[in-house]
Amino acid sequence: MDAIVSDPPYGMKLDASFHNMRGYGFAADYYLSRLPPGGSLTVWDKRLDESADKMFGSCFETIWFYPARKRDIIRRKWAGIWGIEKEDLKTRQHPTQKPIRLMQDIILKLPGNPAVILDPFMGSGTTGVACVNLKRRFVGIEIDPAYFEIALSRITAAESQGQFDFGGDNA
Repeated sequence: MDAIVSDPPYGMKLDASFHNMRGYGFAADYYLSRLPPGGSLTVWDKRLDESADKMFGSCFETIWFYPARKRDIIRRKWAGIWGIEKEDLKTRQHPTQKPIRLMQDIILKLPGNPAVILDPFMGSGTTGVACVNLKRRFVGIEIDPAYFEIALSRITAAESQGQFDFGGDNA
């Protein structure tokens, strides 16, 4: 593998009231104490402007890169469980599914132009679809057989379509 790009499960025992969160923010923050030194954080800003500051859930997530790279902000509009405006929620395959464009942005920021990407928490396969779009090889691992089948279907469909989508924020 040349790189790992993954969205591991986090916050499964999260107090949704956020009152009892001691020192934890969102996303990569849950794992920072377990990660090796020498990495850096990038912020995924889910808003287009400050008018979305009161959106349900977090208006940003942190992304950890290793080795360290320039600290950065990726702006991709996304409203958590509601996705993006005008998106048909019936097409969502996973409760924490990310936008394909976000995963493409992350892959394109990796050093050395990695050819083979591993996602050990594949979920519905968004990272795999992003790899197909970017013409990268992909290896995915998923513990849930139902999500594995969804991921396989999405990745196979992206490969067979041969349409490399660098446009919209579809997920």
